[in-house]
Order: sequence, then C-alpha cells, then structure tokens
Amino acid sequence: MRMIVTVCFFVFMCSFVVVAQQVEITKDGQHVLHLSPAQQGAVDAFLKVHPELKQISCPTLGPDSAWCKTAYANWEIAVRGQNATLQFPTAAWGDFRGRGVIDFALAFHSEKVVNSLGGRQGEIVVFENLGGDSYRPEIAMTDELGGCLNGMLFHPTRKRLEFWCNTASGYAKWNGTRFVGKMAIGD
Repeated sequence: MRMIVTVCFFVFMCSFVVVAQQVEITKDGQHVLHLSPAQQGAVDAFLKVHPELKQISCPTLGPDSAWCKTAYANWEIAVRGQNATLQFPTAAWGDFRGRGVIDFALAFHSEKVVNSLGGRQGEIVVFENLGGDSYRPEIAMTDELGGCLNGMLFHPTRKRLEFWCNTASGYAKWNGTRFVGKMAIGD
C-alpha cells in the first residue's frame, strides 16, 4: 500500500513539472524546436498582434533540406567557436536579464520586402519570463535583414543574444531597463 501511495504522489507531483523548450533533430538532419505550451501560447499571442511577421526557421529560409543541413552544421561550428551552448539556430534561451529566470528569444521576419536589396523587416523578440508560465514579448531588435539569419546564440560571457547573416551581425542585450540592440555590417 505504501508503494502505491508513493507512486501516486510522484505521478501527481510530475503533472506540475514545467516542460521547457526542446530541440528535435529528425532522421534527415532537420532541427525542430518544440516550445512548452506556455511558451507556444506566448508566441501565438504575439503573432496574433503582429500577423505580418513569421517565425524564422531554416525551412522558411532555405531552398531544401540539404541546404538546411549545411546551414545547421555551419551554425554549430559558429556556436562552438564562441564556447556557447548549442540551442537552436533561430532561437536562444537563458537568463537574459540576470534575474535568475530563463527567458527565450525567437527571430521573426515580415513577408513584405522593405528595401531595394530584397531585405525584409526582421525582429528578434525576447519573451520575458514573468513566472507562473507567463511570458511578455519585447522586441529587442529590428532591422531590414529579415529573411537572412544564419544563426543566433546566447553568449555565456557577454550575456547577450548574438546573431549573424553573411557579413552582418548584431546583438541584443538587457541594459537594466530594456533590451537594446546594435547591428554591424561588414564588407
């Protein structure tokens, strides 16, 4: 009887465990991000307010799965080169604000071309963890490189989101009051 009570208690307690985001790598090498129900709900609510935006992932950017496999490999090399943790090519999570809670960030882009180079509006959105399975989206960075994102990471030493596309790169960082970002365009 004691064992049954213990197992029932364990099962009851497990039902309250919050499942964090997970990355699945499929048999054909594709990366799929699975958010917790609360995280996905926050993303869905954000997209409802911003229907012009679309979440960026390799399948939305690349021509085929072979291209995506190469893009994933290049992203992994870049992340390991920064001594960062492999998370997801177009998402990152960590204690962005130094409050001891895990926030997450996603990249989005518009479908509409916004400049003569074919760029689309791109946004890095941080979903701030407010506790209790509640997240508040904050646009941390906006630029016209949408549709071009080779990867992003949460840098462990600089404590900031870093992202890059070809010869352009940027970051978004909590300044104590809000997120601020900066782009750098190379040659």
